Amino acid sequence: MTQLRQAILERLKTTVMVWLAVYPSVLLIIWLVGDRTQDWPMPLRVLAATLMIVPIVTNVSQPAVRKIVGIIEKAIVRWQSRSRL
Repeated sequence: MTQLRQAILERLKTTVMVWLAVYPSVLLIIWLVGDRTQDWPMPLRVLAATLMIVPIVTNVSQPAVRKIVGIIEKAIVRWQSRSRL
C-alpha cells in the first residue's frame, strides 16, 4: 500500500471515528435541552449546546469509540493471521 493511500485511509478512519463520537452526543443534547432553549437566540443556543457537547465528546464519546475501534482492529488482525495459516 502506498504511503499516500495509507494516509488517506487513516484520515478517513479518523473522520469516521470523530463523527461516531460527535453525532450521538449532539443528538443527546438536542433531545435533552432542545425544547428548553428553542426560544433563545441562535448564538446562545449554539453556545450552550457546545458547552455541553465538547466535554462529552472529549471525555466520554471519543475515548469509547477509540476503544471499540481498537478492539475491532485487533480482532481483524487476529482473523487475518489465522487466515494466512
